[in-house]
Amino acid sequence: MRREIDWELVDRGVDFMQRQKAAGKPFFLYLPISRTHFPNLPSKRFEGKSRIGQFGDLADGGRRHRRARCSMRSTSSALAQDTIVVFASDNGPDGPGVHAFGGDMPDIASSGPFRGALGDVSEGSIRTAAIIRWPDRIRPRSSYAMFSIMDFFPTFARLAGGKVPDDRPIDGVDQSDLLLGRQRPRAA
Repeated sequence: MRREIDWELVDRGVDFMQRQKAAGKPFFLYLPISRTHFPNLPSKRFEGKSRIGQFGDLADGGRRHRRARCSMRSTSSALAQDTIVVFASDNGPDGPGVHAFGGDMPDIASSGPFRGALGDVSEGSIRTAAIIRWPDRIRPRSSYAMFSIMDFFPTFARLAGGKVPDDRPIDGVDQSDLLLGRQRPRAA
C-alpha cells in the first residue's frame, strides 16, 4: 500500500546493505522515497494522531520515519569509507493548483528566485539541491555546479572503475573530476 511503501523500502534497503556487507560484495542501491509525491498520505499508524489533519499526520510520521532513515545511515556508516551516498531530488516544488491531489496537504512550495515549478521546463522546476558524500574522497563544500541526475551513471561508473558502454548514446557527463576537486565548477 502506498501509505506504507517508504517504511518497506527502508527495511528492504537496510537488509540488502547488511547482506552485501556480510558477503563482502560491492553494491548499488537506488532507493526512491515516495512520501513527497502525490498523494501524500500518512502511514495508517500515524493517521489521525496529530489532530491537525493529513499534513500533521504526515509530518509526525516523517519525524518518526527519520529513525528508519537513521538505520540506513548507520548501516552505510559501517561501510562509510567505501560508500558514496547521494541524496537528491528529481524536480522542484509543486506550483499553484497542483496540491488538489493531496486532500488537505499544502503541497505548494517555493522555488525561490527561480521561475516555474513542477512540470515546467524552467529553472524553478529543474534546479534542485543534492548532497553527495564519500568520506576521505569528496571534500565537504557547497557548490552551484550544474550536475544532472543523468550524470550519476557515467560518474559512478568511472569512480567504481567501470566502463560506460560505447555502443549506444548515454545521457549524462562524467562529473568525477568536479566531485574529487580536480575541476573548478563553472559559474552558475
